[in-house]
This record gives sequence, C-alpha cells and structure tokens, in this order.
Amino acid sequence: ATAGCAGGGSDGSADLQWQVEGVPLINPIVTELSLPIDAYTLTGAEERVFATAFDIVVRDCMAPLGFSWDVPDRSLLYEGGVGGRYGLSDMSEAEQYGFKPPPRAPAVVALLQGDQQATSAEFDVALTGPILEDPRAPVGGCFGEAYEVLVGADANEAQRQLNGFSNQLKSWAIAFGSDEVQAVVKDWRSCMSDSGYTYDDPFDARADEAWMSTDMSEEGESGGVASPAEIAAATTTVRCGEEVNWIGVFHHVDTAVQRALIERDALAAQEA
Repeated sequence: ATAGCAGGGSDGSADLQWQVEGVPLINPIVTELSLPIDAYTLTGAEERVFATAFDIVVRDCMAPLGFSWDVPDRSLLYEGGVGGRYGLSDMSEAEQYGFKPPPRAPAVVALLQGDQQATSAEFDVALTGPILEDPRAPVGGCFGEAYEVLVGADANEAQRQLNGFSNQLKSWAIAFGSDEVQAVVKDWRSCMSDSGYTYDDPFDARADEAWMSTDMSEEGESGGVASPAEIAAATTTVRCGEEVNWIGVFHHVDTAVQRALIERDALAAQEA
C-alpha cells in the first residue's frame, strides 16, 4: 500500500490523506468500472427513472394549463461505467473517429433534441414560470414543480447529490496530480515521443486544435470526419495508454481518493 496527500487547495481537499492498496486492474474496460462515490449519486438506471418521473410531473403540470409534454423512452441514455473520465481508451473508436465522439444513433439524437417544441411564449413561461395571470401555474414553472416534487422536498438528498458531484470533480483532480498517475503520464509521454508526439498527457493530445473542426453532420453533431493524422494520433494515444496502464492506474488512485473523501465527509457530518 502507498499513501498520498493532497496539500494546499481551497476546495476542502487540503491535507486530504488517502491510501492506495492492492494493484490496479490492467487496462480495464471503462464501461465496466465504478467508483465509490457512485453509491452516493444516481446510477444510470436511476437517472433514467428520475428523468422519466420528471417528465411525468411536467406533463401532469402542463396539461391543466393547456399544453402537452411528451414522456419519451429514455432507455438508450445514461450508459454505465465511468465514460470518458480518463480520456480516450477504445481503440476501435480511435481507429474510426480519432478523438471525436462516435456518432449517436438516430434514435438517441432524436431523444436528446427532443420533440418538446416551444410553440409560444406562453408555453415557455408555463415550463419555466411563473404565469402571474394563472394561479394554477407554480412558481418556477412546471420544471420548478417537478424539481420540488422529486428533489426539493428532501434537502438532505439534494445535498447528498451535490456533495457527490463535487467530490467526483475533486477526486479526479487530486488523483491526476498524484505521484502514481504522474509517473504513468511520464511513461506515456515517453511512449508518444517514440512516435514523434510531444503532448503533455492524454487530455492534451485530445485537445490539439488541429483536431477541432467546424464541420457538422446531418444529425447536428459537431466534429466532422477525423483526418488520417488525427486517427494516427488517437490510436497512438490509446496504444501508449495501454502500454503504461493509464486507465488502470488512474482509476485505482481515483478510487482511493474517493474513499478518503467519503470518510472525511462522514466524520464532518458526525462532528456537525
């Protein structure tokens, strides 16, 4: 086991102590990974249920005001795992799309764009409120009522979700700056240098302005088509990441930091 410490910082992470135990997974699949703080935030399945419930409350709120609101099938959204938390990791995606996200299925694009079209100024106000002339409309509109019904009435749950989101951000930054992860970054840079690249880290490679395109697909997705140079850089990024176990080590330290954050918050709650 190795110990870590997050010195400095004004975000509540100063002097945070954590313990890295065991060995990291070797090149794990990101969709199969989880993190300790996931237990304090909504899972993908729970997010689908919440979003559907939200739509139902909005629909029932809008109906008496003379407006309709659809409740779409959200089963295609909210995938599991850690997503792109640690950057590009899928070689097949890199080979096809470079650093750009894969195009979404038409059904997903339609769902994200939504069929909820604001047909009038009155519709917008009903949705986000208030309609002063109509006492049936809640303050904050029907969106506000849905939030109050599902979250606002439980201040503890709202705070728990907020703390979970905040700690997800903190743990990423602390883990990224740790000695363990920075050692892997150094090895990754060496691997990339062998192929002629000079990026600081995998995120720096992805952010290269050379890959930024203003092209738009018919579905309205940004990014355009990846050039051969981008695909070469992306596949090299993934290959070098696999050689140094970038995902495995980052996730391993991230997990240890999150456990420390959870323990710190629990102690703070007991002392409050």
